[in-house]
Amino acid sequence: MRRKIYLIGESRKDSEIITAILKKKQIERDVEWVRLSPLSNKPGSISRLKAELSDRIEFAKVKKKTGDCIAVVHDLDENSEPKRAIHDEIKRICKAYQADVFLVVAEDEIESWLLSDEGVCSWLGEKHENKDGDKKPSKVLNRLLDEKFRMKFQGPRPRQGAAKGERQYLERIV
Repeated sequence: MRRKIYLIGESRKDSEIITAILKKKQIERDVEWVRLSPLSNKPGSISRLKAELSDRIEFAKVKKKTGDCIAVVHDLDENSEPKRAIHDEIKRICKAYQADVFLVVAEDEIESWLLSDEGVCSWLGEKHENKDGDKKPSKVLNRLLDEKFRMKFQGPRPRQGAAKGERQYLERIV
């Protein structure tokens, strides 16, 4: 029986990226995204993650079996969120559940992981280079995806089928 990671993050994209990374590293885990409450067509946010985190952890704990884990994933948001109160509260909540929860904080936006991948750069027709420390890799990734495929990485989909294209893209890079 494969072990499962219950992933709590700002958006479904976090789960898809983590799944692709695990697959590429040949780590046999199923990833189930523990969804935050829907908020129209807007992507997730760090403040919504904080507000719903305890409830989402409790939900995952009910589903969790022996050998499974619960992971909370978010970006450091150092450039866009200079006030750290929300991040400190997420850390405090995770610490209260430390027997069940792992907190994973991406130093840069998670999109920088994708833009640093040789396969992704090749697919986008970009030069492969380390993107750590870039201020807004999410904007760069969205621009490249829009220019090449008329799709967005996150947020409302511009046309039907874009989400399917993103899933195919993530499967292709691994």
